Amino acid sequence: MLENLDIDASTSVMDIVQQAQAVHSACFHELVRQVTVQCAERGELMVRVWRTYLDLFTRMVEIHNQNEEQLKQQHRDLEHQHEEHVASIGEERKVREVDA
Repeated sequence: MLENLDIDASTSVMDIVQQAQAVHSACFHELVRQVTVQCAERGELMVRVWRTYLDLFTRMVEIHNQNEEQLKQQHRDLEHQHEEHVASIGEERKVREVDA
């Protein structure tokens, strides 16, 4: 099943995870349906376990996205600082050339 995911070299990890999650959800839903036919209590337990897993998984994705955004902001900040330093060095060189 997972080997049929739409993945190429440009597919992000999060896209792969979301596609895999959709496949797992469909499979688990069918398993729950079949188990519930035999024993409603077991089916309900499976639903609770799956919901807990999804809540945890969703939280992990949110944390990942927050961390990714923080890293992107830090990267932008560092690029800005780098540009300022390069400009400052350029100005210092001009001043030294004028003084010389």
